[in-house]
Amino acid sequence: PTALVWDVGDGRGLGRINAHSGHCMNIAVSPDGLVLTVGEDGEAFCGSVDRLSGGARRAFGVSIEGCAWAPDGHRAALACDDGVVRIVSPELDRLDEHVVSASAVRAVAFASDGSGRVVVGSYDASVLVLDGDRPIARRCGGRLWPRSVDTAGGLVAVGSFGTCPELLTLEGLAPRGQWGEDTYGPNGL
Repeated sequence: PTALVWDVGDGRGLGRINAHSGHCMNIAVSPDGLVLTVGEDGEAFCGSVDRLSGGARRAFGVSIEGCAWAPDGHRAALACDDGVVRIVSPELDRLDEHVVSASAVRAVAFASDGSGRVVVGSYDASVLVLDGDRPIARRCGGRLWPRSVDTAGGLVAVGSFGTCPELLTLEGLAPRGQWGEDTYGPNGL
């Protein structure tokens, strides 16, 4: 139920966030220093790095597996067990919702290029790129069972249970490469 926050520059602990009654499933920090945590209890918390005890809390009624901030820090995406990606404000107000899968959505990342596109990994063994509410690319099956996704330099890195990480192109999700040996579950990238 706890997330720990520290300064990676000097290794100094900044504090704990005790915002969840179940497992804290993911944490993301915005460019402006807002800390977002999500949990299997269906709760989200958003507060300042400088003031971890205060902040916004919101119950969504379904386990939230992943979260990510847009590069501009003005919105975040929540990956939810009901197959929905919820876009929220820093105050955790719902801005939009996208039903993307009949199974749990596990991972989400905004494209690092500032385009607003969202990359989604779900337990139906698929990775999807959304442009607004429109799916523009999908890759399914094979070695994919996305536990985590991240983007950089026009690529999408996908971590998966029982396989090695894979690299896909952001444009079209074409295979770009694999790590090689199985790593048996890269949960975070």
